[in-house]
Amino acid sequence: MPQEALVRPVGRAHFWQELLDSGELKSIRSLASRFHVDHPYVACTIRLEALAPDIVEAILGGQEPNGLSLRRLRLEVPVLWEDQRRQTSAGDMTCEQAKEITLNRSAPHRRRTLLPAGKQGWNSMGQ
Repeated sequence: MPQEALVRPVGRAHFWQELLDSGELKSIRSLASRFHVDHPYVACTIRLEALAPDIVEAILGGQEPNGLSLRRLRLEVPVLWEDQRRQTSAGDMTCEQAKEITLNRSAPHRRRTLLPAGKQGWNSMGQ
């Protein structure tokens, strides 16, 4: 059975990203205002939209790795899907270890793309 504590934020992240992509809303601040939530909550939650498709499917199907929690997912989402898989399956990974495999996500907009050497993930150019 899926964990609602994981399913809801993942669904929210995808919905919010669609609103940004469509131009209906222009910023994380406008999302926060429209949905009456804090800006940091939106910024943290929307990162979940960058999860690898198989991780999202596992969460939605209630097959997520043991010990996977919303708290762990919100640390930082690595850019490369293989790094996300390693982070979500490492039950006792420390915050420092997670940061080592996490790339800077400061770019305001991400799109799925193929990275060099056929690595699937997210780019920081919004292409």
